[in-house]
Amino acid sequence: MYVRTGTTDWWNIAPLTGSTNNGPGIIRPSVRIAFNKTAFYVGTSDVYSSTSTGSISWASFDGTTNAPVAYPCATAPPETPMKLRLHVHPWGLPTRYKASYEWQLPLPLGGQAALQSSTNLTDWVSSAVVTNQGMAVEWSHQYGSGPKRFFRIVPQ
Repeated sequence: MYVRTGTTDWWNIAPLTGSTNNGPGIIRPSVRIAFNKTAFYVGTSDVYSSTSTGSISWASFDGTTNAPVAYPCATAPPETPMKLRLHVHPWGLPTRYKASYEWQLPLPLGGQAALQSSTNLTDWVSSAVVTNQGMAVEWSHQYGSGPKRFFRIVPQ
């Protein structure tokens, strides 16, 4: 996944130097660039009744047909708790979170937890089982017009 922003706040120094090329320049506030650590991704949906999983990591490319270079995940100490972030958003609007939560789970490295949801707090359905690999878990759930859902994480 990549994010692209507008350049209206950027300052192009080319006119000042008499250059006909764009740049160099300065990215001025309020643009904020943040590099997150790698994570494991879980996507669930009420609309499609589906679950998708994968890893989120950094890579670079040189603009040619060469394959991107993927960077390895950093290793974490064995006592590192698992960080899980749940983002709930309406179907079709993945960046407009209705709610966002973050938990630190006392799960040892290599430990597993089931991600579950329910519409009545009695009947729970497991969406995925995740393993503490020393990186965050990003759980993104999109909802439609169905019943409200409750979410929980159950150590295995």
